[in-house]
Amino acid sequence: MANQERVTLTLEGEKAREGVSLAAFEGFVDHFLKALRYHYRSGQSAPIRRLGRPLGNEELATAFRLVAFRTGSGVAVLEPALPVESDLTIADELPTTVAWDNLTSLLSNIERQEVEAAVGNELRSALRALGREARFEVAFSGTSEARYEIDESRLGASPAAIEEETLRTVVGLLHAIDLEPDKVAVRTPSGVDWQCEYPPALEGGVLGLVGKRVIARGLGRMMSAKAGTLLLEQIASLPEAEQTPLFSVEPRSLSVLQARQNITSPQGTERFIDPEWQESEESDLFLQALLENE
Repeated sequence: MANQERVTLTLEGEKAREGVSLAAFEGFVDHFLKALRYHYRSGQSAPIRRLGRPLGNEELATAFRLVAFRTGSGVAVLEPALPVESDLTIADELPTTVAWDNLTSLLSNIERQEVEAAVGNELRSALRALGREARFEVAFSGTSEARYEIDESRLGASPAAIEEETLRTVVGLLHAIDLEPDKVAVRTPSGVDWQCEYPPALEGGVLGLVGKRVIARGLGRMMSAKAGTLLLEQIASLPEAEQTPLFSVEPRSLSVLQARQNITSPQGTERFIDPEWQESEESDLFLQALLENE
């Protein structure tokens, strides 16, 4: 990508009028990068990965460098660039276009009001970092001369205003979602990704369960059809079903098998029911996760 391909961010708000404070700028950039990362991840088919630093294309999707900054409000000029520690090299397929394409895709989704809940939350946080009456403009120069203006009204209603938090039980596969402290996610068999925060007291147990099926409880809310947030209060692994031999290599007569099972008369289907089993939403979730195909 040629050097003339640039993105100009113009930040405006109570904290970005005659320049912008470093704290406000840092807060804006932090949440803006998270929004870009979440947007890129939402388009991937395999969000589950190990704990650790973002790797490969996910790192490229946020790889902009600051090449100029002007005051007035806060005007930052960015260029796509390769991350210093990226696994990819310049020999790969135009890797610097990943960040460019990811940003344009995000802005197009905002125009269509199709922003994922996690992305919208980070953009709202980025705006709040600039204080009251916050807005920012994204302008492209070079091949594209597009211009976008973003404020709270462009992001729609906050999901928090749509659904109240309630006590929830979630069953699914626990996986790490980012470098952020105290955050993981539980992906349910139906494809809902629950972003989970947990207190320090649960850290050891939570991280030890990454990659396993778990049952989690806490206050949470649905943010969209495929995303939710959960403040963990309890979490435990689902018991693994024990695999035992179903058949013997030695033949056994029916009478012997009946005697071993204490069967003296025809058995009804009620004999297959565990006397301690209680039907509930939690038991349905347990069975759904247990029977999910790998």
